[in-house]
Amino acid sequence: MGARDAASPVRSLDVARARATWTALDEAIRGDAGAWTFDDDDDDARATTSGREERDAGDAIRALGYAIVPRCANRALARRVATLARGLAARGLDPTYVFVYEDAWTLLRTIETACKSRGCFGGLIMNYDVLAWCVDPVSDGEATTAFCPHRDRQPDDSPGSFSENGDAKYATAWVALANDATPENSCLYCVPRPHDPGYYDGDDDDANAKDPLSVALDSKKAFQYVRALPCKAGDGVVFTHRLIHWGSIGEGREDRPRINISFGFACESFEPAYLTSRSRVPSFDERLALVAGQLICYHERFPPNAKELGVLKKLFDGMKSSFDDAYVRKVNKEFANAALRGENDDEVEEDALDAMLDAADDFDDDFDDFEDGVEGDAYGRVADGDDALAKRSKRK
Repeated sequence: MGARDAASPVRSLDVARARATWTALDEAIRGDAGAWTFDDDDDDARATTSGREERDAGDAIRALGYAIVPRCANRALARRVATLARGLAARGLDPTYVFVYEDAWTLLRTIETACKSRGCFGGLIMNYDVLAWCVDPVSDGEATTAFCPHRDRQPDDSPGSFSENGDAKYATAWVALANDATPENSCLYCVPRPHDPGYYDGDDDDANAKDPLSVALDSKKAFQYVRALPCKAGDGVVFTHRLIHWGSIGEGREDRPRINISFGFACESFEPAYLTSRSRVPSFDERLALVAGQLICYHERFPPNAKELGVLKKLFDGMKSSFDDAYVRKVNKEFANAALRGENDDEVEEDALDAMLDAADDFDDDFDDFEDGVEGDAYGRVADGDDALAKRSKRK
């Protein structure tokens, strides 16, 4: 871990909090960018929008659980953020650090506007559940694939997580940036709503019941309903919290990684926004704290070492008054999960015990996943390598 420690912007609290740290990292990545090419470099002649693409994406989301939203990302901004994500990944850092930078938020907001203009999200507001990915089958193999099959949320009352007109109360925007997302370099796959018995009604939570993926794919014929969702650079997929979806493992034949961002939208009554200010572009300190919180919450995807984990928690705690109480409890819980399952120094373990006390109502003996009381990592949004749909849920 020594090389990673030397490169990490969170190797110490003072280094992480300094704007100069992130400015210098940005400048170093810009210096690398000339060696990279992207799929949109020679894609100036994209076809005009077809009639099918012009239809209200909300209709498709209600019917299928998802919709493809073409050309929702500003090309220049998408290239800029993709360069940052690729440079971060090349340095052994989680690409989610792109959200420390204002450009990522400007891009995110332009995507939000484009998606809403095509009927996505209804009255939902962004909840700040942001992530970024750089999946390179050539250099990483299976190390950085997207999540395995899961639903993003598993509420007690699944029908109640939809409005009277059928709109979901939670949705995710998943956008390919400067490279196409393909079956070769990793794209999303899903089980569409009409072929998923538990999509609306909910999943059987009996301990002896079949898992939701097995219920949906209960015959050889059923596998024919699985859909690949490849995207051109700049295109997005919007899908609901109930869609079973996953990211494929690339075949290692592509020389351009799949680079994407994702971010969630929710009805306030279903899930409060993480940041209480709901800033269009959060302040630098808020962005840094949010990234720290997200990396803690998704620690199994890219496990931080003990030093990084401790710094991330301090970064978040320094701004926790800016976050909704439910998200603070979520971060505390996942910090304890990460700290108590790994090799950590005494200070981190002491902080983990304090976090457990702060989030006592959210803990079960088996460290339930933070998403709406899921047992272990079952059903919810989980990290790479976890068999998300093979475990049983108490009720995400």
